[in-house]
Amino acid sequence: MCKNLTDDQELFEGMVWDNQLFANGMVEITTVSTHFEKRFEKLMGKMQATGNRMMAGERLPMCGMCQSYGGPSLWVVRLFAGSTDSKL
Repeated sequence: MCKNLTDDQELFEGMVWDNQLFANGMVEITTVSTHFEKRFEKLMGKMQATGNRMMAGERLPMCGMCQSYGGPSLWVVRLFAGSTDSKL
């Protein structure tokens, strides 16, 4: 999953991250300048495709952060896969 983030180093360095923690999970918000908008959309497509592969059961390498959130059963992966379940 994270490999997608670092494929475009200039985009990665231009991203601003904000994490909001809750008792039952977290929300991560990423913002980019309009200069990076198209590249960010392309990145999100790659992330979506990777999330779909994981949801289909494919085992992919994950960073320590992703592993700490539960690996392939991440609610984040469900979000990338298009889940609208408000209980996530």
